[in-house]
Amino acid sequence: MAEELSGLPGTPREALVLHVAPHLEQGGAERMLHLIASGRRPGWRHHIALMQPSVFYDRSGLDITSLDFDLCDRTRSLARLPGAVCALRSLARRLKPDLIQGWIYYGNLLTLGLKGLPAPVIWSIHNSTLVGWRENPLLRLSDHLLAVSSGHAPARIVYCAAEARIRHEHVGYAAVPGVVIANGVDTSAFRPDPARRAALRERLGLAPDELAVGVFARNDPQKNLPGAFDAFALWARGREARLVLAGRGMGPDADDLVGLARSRGLLDRTLLLGPVSDVQDHLNALDAVLLASNYGEALPMILIEALCSGTPIAATQIGDVRHLPVPKGALAVQGDAAALADALAFAAGGADAPEWRAAFAAARVRYSLERCLDAYYALYGEVTAAWPARWPT
Repeated sequence: MAEELSGLPGTPREALVLHVAPHLEQGGAERMLHLIASGRRPGWRHHIALMQPSVFYDRSGLDITSLDFDLCDRTRSLARLPGAVCALRSLARRLKPDLIQGWIYYGNLLTLGLKGLPAPVIWSIHNSTLVGWRENPLLRLSDHLLAVSSGHAPARIVYCAAEARIRHEHVGYAAVPGVVIANGVDTSAFRPDPARRAALRERLGLAPDELAVGVFARNDPQKNLPGAFDAFALWARGREARLVLAGRGMGPDADDLVGLARSRGLLDRTLLLGPVSDVQDHLNALDAVLLASNYGEALPMILIEALCSGTPIAATQIGDVRHLPVPKGALAVQGDAAALADALAFAAGGADAPEWRAAFAAARVRYSLERCLDAYYALYGEVTAAWPARWPT
Protein backbone atom coordinates (compact mmCIF):
# COMPACT_ATOMS: atom_id res chain seq x y z
CA MET A 1 0.00 0.00 0.00
CA ALA A 2 1.39 3.41 -0.96
CA GLU A 3 2.69 5.60 1.84
CA GLU A 4 0.42 8.62 2.31
CA LEU A 5 1.02 12.29 2.99
CA SER A 6 -0.19 13.46 6.36
CA GLY A 7 -3.66 14.98 6.01
CA LEU A 8 -4.12 13.79 2.43
CA PRO A 9 -5.55 10.25 2.60
CA GLY A 10 -4.95 8.19 -0.49
CA THR A 11 -2.25 10.51 -1.87
CA PRO A 12 1.08 8.77 -2.57
CA ARG A 13 3.97 10.31 -0.69
CA GLU A 14 6.43 12.34 -2.76
CA ALA A 15 10.08 11.47 -2.28
CA LEU A 16 12.16 14.38 -1.00
CA VAL A 17 15.68 15.33 -2.08
CA LEU A 18 17.53 17.65 0.31
CA HIS A 19 20.22 19.57 -1.59
CA VAL A 20 23.16 21.13 0.28
CA ALA A 21 25.04 23.84 -1.61
CA PRO A 22 27.16 26.94 -0.94
CA HIS A 23 24.77 29.35 -2.74
CA LEU A 24 22.71 29.84 -5.89
CA GLU A 25 24.75 32.62 -7.47
CA GLN A 26 25.27 32.62 -11.23
CA GLY A 27 27.39 29.62 -12.17
CA GLY A 28 27.28 26.29 -13.98
CA ALA A 29 26.78 23.94 -11.02
CA GLU A 30 24.34 26.38 -9.43
CA ARG A 31 22.42 26.57 -12.69
CA MET A 32 22.18 22.78 -12.83
CA LEU A 33 20.93 22.60 -9.24
CA HIS A 34 18.30 25.23 -10.01
CA LEU A 35 17.15 23.33 -13.11
CA ILE A 36 16.76 20.11 -11.12
CA ALA A 37 14.93 21.72 -8.19
CA SER A 38 12.61 23.82 -10.36
CA GLY A 39 11.97 21.20 -13.05
CA ARG A 40 10.07 18.83 -10.81
CA ARG A 41 9.08 15.35 -11.84
CA PRO A 42 5.97 13.53 -10.56
CA GLY A 43 6.65 11.77 -7.27
CA TRP A 44 9.61 14.00 -6.30
CA ARG A 45 10.10 17.29 -4.50
CA HIS A 46 13.15 19.28 -3.44
CA HIS A 47 14.44 21.38 -0.56
CA ILE A 48 17.67 23.40 -0.78
CA ALA A 49 19.91 24.19 2.19
CA LEU A 50 22.25 27.03 1.22
CA MET A 51 25.32 27.92 3.21
CA GLN A 52 24.85 31.53 2.13
CA PRO A 53 21.39 32.76 1.07
CA SER A 54 22.55 34.30 -2.23
CA VAL A 55 20.12 33.42 -5.02
CA PHE A 56 20.58 34.75 -8.55
CA TYR A 57 18.03 32.52 -10.26
CA ASP A 58 14.24 32.68 -9.97
CA ARG A 59 13.43 31.34 -6.52
CA SER A 60 9.66 31.15 -6.98
CA GLY A 61 8.43 27.69 -6.09
CA LEU A 62 11.70 26.73 -4.41
CA ASP A 63 11.96 25.70 -0.74
CA ILE A 64 15.19 27.19 0.61
CA THR A 65 16.77 27.23 4.07
CA SER A 66 19.83 29.36 4.91
CA LEU A 67 22.64 27.99 7.07
CA ASP A 68 23.90 31.55 7.73
CA PHE A 69 27.45 31.40 6.45
CA ASP A 70 29.42 34.40 5.22
CA LEU A 71 31.48 32.79 2.48
CA CYS A 72 33.41 36.00 1.88
CA ASP A 73 34.98 35.61 5.32
CA ARG A 74 36.84 32.30 5.79
CA THR A 75 37.43 32.84 9.51
CA ARG A 76 33.75 33.46 10.23
CA SER A 77 32.78 30.54 7.97
CA LEU A 78 35.01 28.16 9.91
CA ALA A 79 33.61 29.47 13.21
CA ARG A 80 30.09 28.91 11.88
CA LEU A 81 30.78 25.32 10.80
CA PRO A 82 29.79 23.44 14.02
CA GLY A 83 26.54 25.39 14.40
CA ALA A 84 25.71 24.95 10.72
CA VAL A 85 26.17 21.18 10.93
CA CYS A 86 23.80 21.06 13.91
CA ALA A 87 21.28 23.21 12.03
CA LEU A 88 21.56 20.98 8.97
CA ARG A 89 21.04 17.82 11.03
CA SER A 90 17.96 19.40 12.66
CA LEU A 91 16.62 20.36 9.26
CA ALA A 92 17.14 16.83 7.96
CA ARG A 93 15.42 15.29 10.99
CA ARG A 94 12.45 17.63 10.46
CA LEU A 95 12.18 17.09 6.69
CA LYS A 96 13.05 13.36 6.69
CA PRO A 97 14.53 13.41 3.16
CA ASP A 98 14.71 10.24 1.11
CA LEU A 99 17.99 11.42 -0.42
CA ILE A 100 20.62 14.07 0.36
CA GLN A 101 22.64 15.63 -2.45
CA GLY A 102 25.74 17.73 -1.79
CA TRP A 103 26.87 20.24 -4.41
CA ILE A 104 30.51 21.10 -5.15
CA TYR A 105 33.19 20.79 -2.51
CA TYR A 106 31.79 22.75 0.42
CA GLY A 107 28.28 21.39 -0.01
CA ASN A 108 29.66 17.87 -0.23
CA LEU A 109 31.80 18.51 2.85
CA LEU A 110 28.78 19.56 4.93
CA THR A 111 27.04 16.26 4.18
CA LEU A 112 29.77 14.51 6.19
CA GLY A 113 28.05 16.02 9.24
CA LEU A 114 24.90 14.03 8.42
CA LYS A 115 26.53 10.67 9.07
CA GLY A 116 24.21 8.19 10.76
CA LEU A 117 20.98 9.65 9.41
CA PRO A 118 18.75 7.13 7.58
CA ALA A 119 19.11 8.67 4.12
CA PRO A 120 21.68 8.02 1.38
CA VAL A 121 24.01 10.80 0.26
CA ILE A 122 25.07 11.73 -3.26
CA TRP A 123 27.91 14.13 -4.02
CA SER A 124 28.06 16.35 -7.11
CA ILE A 125 31.38 17.53 -8.56
CA HIS A 126 31.49 20.08 -11.36
CA ASN A 127 35.14 20.85 -11.96
CA SER A 128 38.31 19.08 -13.03
CA THR A 129 41.60 20.45 -11.68
CA LEU A 130 42.08 22.77 -8.70
CA VAL A 131 44.39 25.62 -7.76
CA GLY A 132 47.37 24.78 -5.55
CA TRP A 133 47.43 24.55 -1.77
CA ARG A 134 49.03 27.97 -1.47
CA GLU A 135 46.30 29.70 -3.50
CA ASN A 136 43.36 28.16 -1.63
CA PRO A 137 44.35 25.88 1.27
CA LEU A 138 40.77 25.51 2.57
CA LEU A 139 39.50 24.27 -0.79
CA ARG A 140 42.38 21.84 -1.15
CA LEU A 141 41.87 20.57 2.41
CA SER A 142 38.17 20.04 1.66
CA ASP A 143 39.11 18.12 -1.49
CA HIS A 144 41.49 15.93 0.52
CA LEU A 145 38.90 15.18 3.21
CA LEU A 146 36.34 14.28 0.58
CA ALA A 147 38.76 11.96 -1.17
CA VAL A 148 39.50 10.17 2.13
CA SER A 149 35.76 9.85 2.86
CA SER A 150 34.63 8.97 -0.66
CA GLY A 151 34.76 5.21 -0.19
CA HIS A 152 32.10 5.15 2.55
CA ALA A 153 30.27 8.50 2.87
CA PRO A 154 28.43 8.86 -0.46
CA ALA A 155 26.29 6.23 -2.12
CA ARG A 156 27.24 7.81 -5.45
CA ILE A 157 29.46 10.63 -6.73
CA VAL A 158 28.01 12.44 -9.75
CA TYR A 159 30.52 14.08 -12.07
CA CYS A 160 29.30 16.36 -14.84
CA ALA A 161 32.18 15.29 -17.09
CA ALA A 162 34.29 12.20 -17.69
CA GLU A 163 37.50 14.23 -17.29
CA ALA A 164 36.33 15.37 -13.85
CA ARG A 165 35.82 11.77 -12.77
CA ILE A 166 39.24 10.72 -14.10
CA ARG A 167 41.00 13.57 -12.30
CA HIS A 168 39.31 12.95 -8.96
CA GLU A 169 39.79 9.20 -8.99
CA HIS A 170 43.45 9.78 -9.90
CA VAL A 171 43.94 11.83 -6.69
CA GLY A 172 42.21 9.31 -4.44
CA TYR A 173 38.45 9.46 -4.82
CA ALA A 174 36.84 6.03 -4.74
CA ALA A 175 36.02 4.69 -8.18
CA VAL A 176 33.04 2.48 -7.39
CA PRO A 177 30.53 5.24 -6.47
CA GLY A 178 31.43 7.38 -9.52
CA VAL A 179 28.95 8.11 -12.31
CA VAL A 180 28.97 10.74 -15.06
CA ILE A 181 25.84 12.77 -15.85
CA ALA A 182 26.50 15.53 -18.37
CA ASN A 183 24.91 18.93 -17.81
CA GLY A 184 21.69 19.66 -19.67
CA VAL A 185 20.16 22.70 -21.34
CA ASP A 186 16.53 23.69 -21.79
CA THR A 187 16.49 23.66 -25.57
CA SER A 188 13.11 25.39 -25.66
CA ALA A 189 14.78 28.47 -24.12
CA PHE A 190 18.25 28.17 -25.67
CA ARG A 191 17.56 28.09 -29.40
CA PRO A 192 18.26 30.26 -32.44
CA ASP A 193 15.90 33.23 -32.58
CA PRO A 194 16.51 35.99 -35.18
CA ALA A 195 14.00 38.33 -33.52
CA ARG A 196 15.72 38.09 -30.13
CA ARG A 197 19.07 38.55 -31.86
CA ALA A 198 17.99 41.78 -33.54
CA ALA A 199 16.34 43.19 -30.41
CA LEU A 200 19.29 42.48 -28.12
CA ARG A 201 21.90 43.75 -30.57
CA GLU A 202 19.97 47.00 -30.87
CA ARG A 203 19.80 47.24 -27.08
CA LEU A 204 23.56 46.72 -26.80
CA GLY A 205 24.28 49.25 -29.53
CA LEU A 206 25.83 46.73 -31.92
CA ALA A 207 25.91 47.62 -35.60
CA PRO A 208 24.33 45.05 -37.98
CA ASP A 209 27.71 44.10 -39.49
CA GLU A 210 29.67 44.25 -36.22
CA LEU A 211 30.94 40.93 -34.87
CA ALA A 212 30.23 40.40 -31.18
CA VAL A 213 32.21 37.94 -29.03
CA GLY A 214 31.00 37.06 -25.56
CA VAL A 215 32.85 35.97 -22.42
CA PHE A 216 30.20 34.80 -19.97
CA ALA A 217 31.81 33.83 -16.65
CA ARG A 218 32.58 35.07 -13.17
CA ASN A 219 35.60 37.33 -12.71
CA ASP A 220 37.96 34.69 -11.35
CA PRO A 221 41.56 33.61 -12.13
CA GLN A 222 40.21 30.24 -13.31
CA LYS A 223 38.62 31.98 -16.30
CA ASN A 224 41.95 33.44 -17.52
CA LEU A 225 40.40 36.75 -18.52
CA PRO A 226 43.77 38.27 -19.49
CA GLY A 227 44.14 35.41 -21.99
CA ALA A 228 40.64 36.11 -23.32
CA PHE A 229 41.53 39.78 -23.86
CA ASP A 230 44.80 38.79 -25.56
CA ALA A 231 43.08 36.35 -27.93
CA PHE A 232 40.36 38.86 -28.79
CA ALA A 233 42.91 41.62 -29.39
CA LEU A 234 44.91 39.43 -31.80
CA TRP A 235 41.79 38.36 -33.69
CA ALA A 236 40.06 41.75 -33.75
CA ARG A 237 42.80 43.64 -35.62
CA GLY A 238 41.28 45.09 -38.76
CA ARG A 239 37.78 43.88 -37.84
CA GLU A 240 34.66 45.65 -36.67
CA ALA A 241 34.20 43.69 -33.46
CA ARG A 242 33.07 44.09 -29.87
CA LEU A 243 33.94 42.09 -26.74
CA VAL A 244 30.96 41.51 -24.43
CA LEU A 245 31.68 40.40 -20.85
CA ALA A 246 28.90 39.23 -18.54
CA GLY A 247 28.78 37.52 -15.16
CA ARG A 248 29.66 38.01 -11.51
CA GLY A 249 32.27 40.74 -11.10
CA MET A 250 32.13 41.65 -14.80
CA GLY A 251 30.34 44.99 -14.50
CA PRO A 252 31.56 48.47 -15.42
CA ASP A 253 32.88 48.96 -11.88
CA ALA A 254 35.38 46.09 -12.30
CA ASP A 255 38.56 48.17 -12.28
CA ASP A 256 40.78 45.18 -13.09
CA LEU A 257 38.82 44.44 -16.27
CA VAL A 258 38.78 48.11 -17.26
CA GLY A 259 42.55 48.04 -16.83
CA LEU A 260 42.89 44.91 -18.97
CA ALA A 261 40.78 46.46 -21.71
CA ARG A 262 42.75 49.71 -21.62
CA SER A 263 46.13 47.97 -21.69
CA ARG A 264 45.12 46.04 -24.84
CA GLY A 265 43.65 49.10 -26.56
CA LEU A 266 40.16 47.61 -26.28
CA LEU A 267 38.43 50.03 -23.92
CA ASP A 268 36.11 51.41 -26.59
CA ARG A 269 35.42 47.90 -27.89
CA THR A 270 34.49 46.30 -24.55
CA LEU A 271 31.05 46.05 -22.97
CA LEU A 272 31.03 45.15 -19.26
CA LEU A 273 27.49 44.03 -18.42
CA GLY A 274 27.80 42.30 -15.04
CA PRO A 275 25.35 39.47 -14.27
CA VAL A 276 22.58 39.03 -16.84
CA SER A 277 19.44 36.98 -16.31
CA ASP A 278 18.43 36.70 -19.99
CA VAL A 279 21.48 34.71 -21.05
CA GLN A 280 19.54 33.06 -23.87
CA ASP A 281 18.84 36.45 -25.47
CA HIS A 282 22.47 37.52 -25.20
CA LEU A 283 23.72 34.29 -26.75
CA ASN A 284 21.48 34.91 -29.74
CA ALA A 285 23.04 38.35 -30.16
CA LEU A 286 26.60 37.03 -30.26
CA ASP A 287 28.68 35.74 -33.15
CA ALA A 288 30.87 33.58 -30.90
CA VAL A 289 31.39 32.67 -27.24
CA LEU A 290 34.97 32.67 -25.99
CA LEU A 291 36.36 30.61 -23.09
CA ALA A 292 40.06 30.94 -22.20
CA SER A 293 40.20 28.94 -18.94
CA ASN A 294 43.48 27.19 -18.11
CA TYR A 295 42.21 24.91 -15.33
CA GLY A 296 39.17 23.81 -13.39
CA GLU A 297 36.53 23.51 -16.12
CA ALA A 298 34.66 20.23 -16.46
CA LEU A 299 31.73 20.87 -18.83
CA PRO A 300 30.94 24.60 -18.85
CA MET A 301 27.21 25.27 -19.10
CA ILE A 302 27.77 28.43 -21.13
CA LEU A 303 29.37 26.50 -23.98
CA ILE A 304 26.54 24.00 -24.36
CA GLU A 305 24.00 26.81 -23.95
CA ALA A 306 25.76 28.67 -26.77
CA LEU A 307 25.75 25.62 -29.05
CA CYS A 308 22.07 24.98 -28.40
CA SER A 309 21.44 28.64 -29.24
CA GLY A 310 23.21 28.28 -32.58
CA THR A 311 26.25 30.32 -31.51
CA PRO A 312 29.76 29.04 -32.37
CA ILE A 313 32.37 28.73 -29.62
CA ALA A 314 36.13 29.20 -29.37
CA ALA A 315 37.56 27.53 -26.28
CA THR A 316 40.56 25.91 -24.67
CA GLN A 317 40.75 22.12 -24.64
CA ILE A 318 40.01 21.65 -20.97
CA GLY A 319 37.88 19.09 -19.18
CA ASP A 320 35.19 17.66 -21.43
CA VAL A 321 35.31 20.72 -23.68
CA ARG A 322 37.60 18.65 -25.90
CA HIS A 323 34.77 16.12 -26.30
CA LEU A 324 32.12 18.62 -27.41
CA PRO A 325 30.70 17.87 -30.88
CA VAL A 326 32.40 20.91 -32.45
CA PRO A 327 34.90 21.27 -35.32
CA LYS A 328 38.51 20.83 -34.21
CA GLY A 329 39.36 24.32 -35.40
CA ALA A 330 37.23 25.78 -32.60
CA LEU A 331 39.52 24.48 -29.85
CA ALA A 332 42.98 25.60 -28.72
CA VAL A 333 45.56 24.44 -26.21
CA GLN A 334 45.52 26.17 -22.84
CA GLY A 335 47.70 29.24 -22.38
CA ASP A 336 48.23 29.96 -26.08
CA ALA A 337 46.55 33.26 -26.93
CA ALA A 338 47.54 33.05 -30.60
CA ALA A 339 45.99 29.60 -30.94
CA LEU A 340 42.83 30.80 -29.23
CA ALA A 341 42.72 33.79 -31.61
CA ASP A 342 42.89 31.32 -34.50
CA ALA A 343 40.01 29.35 -32.96
CA LEU A 344 38.05 32.59 -32.69
CA ALA A 345 38.76 33.35 -36.35
CA PHE A 346 37.41 29.92 -37.22
CA ALA A 347 34.28 30.33 -35.08
CA ALA A 348 33.11 33.94 -35.26
CA GLY A 349 30.54 34.52 -37.95
CA GLY A 350 30.54 30.88 -39.05
CA ALA A 351 27.15 29.82 -37.69
CA ASP A 352 25.77 29.04 -41.13
CA ALA A 353 28.61 26.69 -42.10
CA PRO A 354 27.52 23.03 -42.41
CA GLU A 355 30.02 21.86 -39.78
CA TRP A 356 28.63 24.31 -37.25
CA ARG A 357 25.04 23.43 -38.08
CA ALA A 358 25.92 19.79 -37.45
CA ALA A 359 27.54 20.74 -34.14
CA PHE A 360 24.46 22.66 -33.01
CA ALA A 361 22.14 19.77 -33.87
CA ALA A 362 24.35 17.23 -32.06
CA ALA A 363 24.56 19.42 -28.95
CA ARG A 364 20.79 19.83 -28.76
CA VAL A 365 20.41 16.04 -28.66
CA ARG A 366 23.37 15.16 -26.44
CA TYR A 367 22.85 17.92 -23.87
CA SER A 368 19.07 18.28 -23.69
CA LEU A 369 17.68 19.02 -20.24
CA GLU A 370 15.22 16.14 -20.45
CA ARG A 371 18.02 13.67 -21.10
CA CYS A 372 19.97 15.08 -18.15
CA LEU A 373 16.98 15.01 -15.77
CA ASP A 374 16.11 11.47 -16.85
CA ALA A 375 19.59 10.40 -15.76
CA TYR A 376 19.38 12.22 -12.41
CA TYR A 377 15.97 10.84 -11.52
CA ALA A 378 16.94 7.35 -12.57
CA LEU A 379 19.90 7.64 -10.20
CA TYR A 380 17.71 9.03 -7.43
CA GLY A 381 15.32 6.09 -7.81
CA GLU A 382 18.12 3.52 -7.91
CA VAL A 383 19.88 4.88 -4.82
CA THR A 384 16.77 5.33 -2.67
CA ALA A 385 15.40 1.89 -3.61
CA ALA A 386 18.64 0.19 -2.59
CA TRP A 387 19.04 2.08 0.70
CA PRO A 388 18.13 -0.20 3.63
CA ALA A 389 17.43 2.42 6.33
CA ARG A 390 14.24 4.49 6.60
CA TRP A 391 13.12 7.36 8.82
CA PRO A 392 10.86 6.27 11.67
CA THR A 393 7.18 7.02 11.01
